[in-house]
Amino acid sequence: MKPDTVLVVTNKHDEHACYVIHHLNKYGISVFRLNTEDFPTEIELNLTKIGSSLHYHGRTLYHGDIMSCWYRRPTESGIDPSITDAGAQTFVRDESWFVLNAYYRTLNKSMTWVSHPDALARAKFKPVQLHIAERTPGFFVPRTLVTNSPKRAKRFLRQNNNQIIVKVAGRGPVTIPSDKVVYSNLVTSSDADLLDAVVFAPHLLQEYVEKAFEVRLTIIGKQVFAAKIDSQSCETTKIDWRRPGITDVKHEPIEPPEHISKGSLLMLERFGLNYGAFDFIVTPRGDWVFLELNPNGQFLWIEELTGLPMTHALIQLLRS
Repeated sequence: MKPDTVLVVTNKHDEHACYVIHHLNKYGISVFRLNTEDFPTEIELNLTKIGSSLHYHGRTLYHGDIMSCWYRRPTESGIDPSITDAGAQTFVRDESWFVLNAYYRTLNKSMTWVSHPDALARAKFKPVQLHIAERTPGFFVPRTLVTNSPKRAKRFLRQNNNQIIVKVAGRGPVTIPSDKVVYSNLVTSSDADLLDAVVFAPHLLQEYVEKAFEVRLTIIGKQVFAAKIDSQSCETTKIDWRRPGITDVKHEPIEPPEHISKGSLLMLERFGLNYGAFDFIVTPRGDWVFLELNPNGQFLWIEELTGLPMTHALIQLLRS
């Protein structure tokens, strides 16, 4: 029997998954949604030498049923409330994580993955992205330093006209325990002492690049969708457009230069990804500057504001 089900690995609060699954169902496509926080408390998973089975919400999914997997936004596994010991909780969470990850890797790697967890694991590291982008024809990458040395950080500031952007080196923006979100920030000579804090955690520093506007370029399969974001029209989004207010600034489709489209496709190929959301600065001179690649980035707000048919492209990909 031919595989006919799309496996969606995500969490209960993923609005993107809800939206896409709704449209998959409209096309009559079978979907099995795996919310990872329900494992192992509500999900039964069995792995044997001949295959696997998932039992969830009254449904069963065998490994041979799966035609594609959208590895979207998994989160930590759940813990039964009866387990109160901290050590036991860590054990349960770790074992669940290892078994789920083993399960994904028992599935057919040659089927359509958006994208395979091994590819995503490599692509999430910003320094690796920048290393590959530097070697991508037609791409320009800002001067960058990743460091936990205040001395080197301050030297880098002086070397870049006393204006640099300070970012988290991992995922971003991130929320720290005080519930404050850490975005990218501009540091100048007047607040150079802030760089003393890199001794506590390494940060990614980049030269400040003047912006005319920014572009979110999303690739789904081989289809390229680019949206111009007028981030400089709003004070809160000038340095980091991910701050609140982004949906209030103008978004419109834009045709990227051919070398940018080709370079972005090449980067995805090098990472083994079928999806990627690229962030670019476009300077007043019209130069496109690569910032980062989010291998599982959001796209619905772009579709809603521009009309770009990204959900349709994703459905086409998952059906292939």
